[in-house]
Amino acid sequence: MQDKSNAYINFIFSLALGLMPLLVLTLHSGIHIASISLFVISGIILYRQRDIAKPLTNSERVFVGSLFLLPVVIAFDCFLRDSALRYLDYPLRFILVLPVFFAMRKMNSLSIVPLLYGLYIGSIAAGCIALYQSLVLDIPRVYGNLHITTFGHISIVLSLLSFNTLLLYKNIKKHLIILAIVAALMGVVAAFLSGTRASWLAILPCCIIWFKISRGSVKAKQAALLVFFIGLFALYNFNHAFQTRLTEATLEVNAYFDENKINTAIGLRGEMWKGALYIFRDNPLFGSSMGGYKQAMAEKNTQGFINMPTVFDHAHNAYLHYLATLGFVGFFAYIFLFIGALYFFVGELKTKTSPEKKFSAISGVIILSSYMTFDLAGFSFGHQHTAVFFAIMLIIMAGLTRSYDIEMSYRNQ
Repeated sequence: MQDKSNAYINFIFSLALGLMPLLVLTLHSGIHIASISLFVISGIILYRQRDIAKPLTNSERVFVGSLFLLPVVIAFDCFLRDSALRYLDYPLRFILVLPVFFAMRKMNSLSIVPLLYGLYIGSIAAGCIALYQSLVLDIPRVYGNLHITTFGHISIVLSLLSFNTLLLYKNIKKHLIILAIVAALMGVVAAFLSGTRASWLAILPCCIIWFKISRGSVKAKQAALLVFFIGLFALYNFNHAFQTRLTEATLEVNAYFDENKINTAIGLRGEMWKGALYIFRDNPLFGSSMGGYKQAMAEKNTQGFINMPTVFDHAHNAYLHYLATLGFVGFFAYIFLFIGALYFFVGELKTKTSPEKKFSAISGVIILSSYMTFDLAGFSFGHQHTAVFFAIMLIIMAGLTRSYDIEMSYRNQ
């Protein structure tokens, strides 16, 4: 009876793993449904197995610590410097998702097939939504039912993770391989039609990661690289929206540096980045505080250090934003979030492991590298969907690498 009950819980939990990628772009409340489902099931598992102790390894301690540090630093900023608690809202999710990780470590077996289907259907749905809004509704930059940037970022991550499932080609059936390729292409379509340039850049580090881990010959890697650049060239020449956005970026960079033209996406970012560095210079250790950022930036604008028609809520570069608001302390906490998690996943890749666990570890690296790229020109953790999606998907991949066993057999796929 106990074994049957455990099997049922494993079945439900495996299904829940696919909810986030499946629902995040298809339903506006999808992230809440996925998050609550995982949290409730994890609580049940932890309660049922409360007497089973499984001490954390050193790499797991680093991973858990990396998720804790940034929210803790922001909490101190909120309580000691009177910043609004809303600044703690999204980062706090990094701690709240940890029960999912602890529950997954105690699972006897998990099937990742629902996760694969969630990735494929979610990415294909994103592409369909994007094509509908672009071709039928004639929307210049598609957005689904979210912010344009959020839609673009999540679409490209779904695409990259779908493509990454091809690492499992020896263990999955042909129809899943076809779905993986279609999903990867549709996710890219959604990201490109969103016009979010930072999303496109995330493809590059992921290609480097795949190039590095591939066991193919040097000639095969060179051929793959050639195909990739031919694809980009074809996309540039045959996709007017893609071509327009790249041309705009070039013109805006030239206008900012040659003509001091501010009122463009590049021009505004240039002034925001410059202003953030001025704020950081005034208080390099602790910054201006999260709540004091807009006032500090407005002062730099009034003093003539920068020239901005509008003062935004963040610097549109997370690295500079944390330097400006939380100083070296906050910047270290932010960087440690990525470096600590990378240490965990890369450590898993160095051990002999199954293809399924290799897939989950590389997926974790892809999520981290993508968000590090996004934040060069944005502030991912300032948006609910991108912050929660990051937390849930990262914890799922980490949990899969540390669970007892991962199965591919799920109703014969």
